[in-house]
Amino acid sequence: MRLGIVAGAASPAHPEAVGPGCAMAALAFHLAEAAACFGHEVHLFAAGGSKRPSGARLHYVPGTYGILSVDCDAKAHEWHGELLRTCDVVHDLSPTLAVIEALYLDDPAFPYLYTVQEGDEQHPRYGRRNGVRSGGNLAVDDELVSSYLELYGWVAAKQTWKEPVRCV
Repeated sequence: MRLGIVAGAASPAHPEAVGPGCAMAALAFHLAEAAACFGHEVHLFAAGGSKRPSGARLHYVPGTYGILSVDCDAKAHEWHGELLRTCDVVHDLSPTLAVIEALYLDDPAFPYLYTVQEGDEQHPRYGRRNGVRSGGNLAVDDELVSSYLELYGWVAAKQTWKEPVRCV
């Protein structure tokens, strides 16, 4: 499966990322590394200074380093849109969700999901989101998305958490 994971422009994605605004970048890094470990083709779209997850490909977007910027997050779609559209699933973890908004406008049936951190919905453009938030902060529209989520222990059909498989 070809996966696109968007970390966003607010902070570099690397495993040691800590502090306000860095949690989602660290999560994006770990999701990309875990999916690559299971043999998926993974593309991580993240700010400069990001570390390339083992087995994944890293594509840079302009970093804002703490400032929420729709324009910088949207660069992932502007610069890498062709590659993003070839992905089986795109997971957007950016605070603005600008990439999935653009993908939705390209094709409303495109399989995507997103994860938002508490408070991200306060971004001024959040009301324009085309995704639908579920109780788990995930928009699940497709069987491919469900199988992607199962890699991380989330069973979409039952909306329960199970112990994730460990890759060694």
